[in-house]
Amino acid sequence: MYKKTLFWIYVILYMTIYPSHIFASVLQADINQSHTLSIKDKKAFDRGTSEAYYYMGCFNYDDNYMPKAFKLFEKSCTLGNMQGCLQIANMYEMGYGVKTNYKKANIIYTKYCNDKHVEGCCYLGFAHEYGRAVPKDYKKALSLYIKSCNSGIQMGCYNVGEIYYYGHGVKKDIKKAKEIYKATCDNGYKLGCKKYKILNVE
Repeated sequence: MYKKTLFWIYVILYMTIYPSHIFASVLQADINQSHTLSIKDKKAFDRGTSEAYYYMGCFNYDDNYMPKAFKLFEKSCTLGNMQGCLQIANMYEMGYGVKTNYKKANIIYTKYCNDKHVEGCCYLGFAHEYGRAVPKDYKKALSLYIKSCNSGIQMGCYNVGEIYYYGHGVKKDIKKAKEIYKATCDNGYKLGCKKYKILNVE
């Protein structure tokens, strides 16, 4: 009973105060103990929050535990956690802990690319740019990247730069791409900084 109570104190306290990576590390001791919890305690955990399962999934996101991480993200998603759902889509896309399935990934990305959500738009754009279970469509990809970029998602902005850098469906424009990379770098996106630095050397 004490362990179970302590666990949920950790969950509530650290979900409220600290970033996810710190929260996940705090849960490590409890996760290691999960194998020895009583059936009663395990049933209590099954009634946990979507955030708890999401962070548990983050902790298990390792080559040796990908199937377990997938199940935890799946539980989180079932309970309504958007990040858990997007992580499942990513694992389907990359084949982490589950067989690669671009179609299932795209279904989830599409769900979170609409008037209320834009988090899935960038990933969906990538699917259209490279023809992953959807027709290759650079114009559609660009529009999805722009949609996510306009909502402040720097990865979307970076991918707009990539479209112009490689000339995918548009006239190749290194200067424009460089300006976009710099903008993402200024907003803290490290990949943008790296690409901008490379272009400055060339």
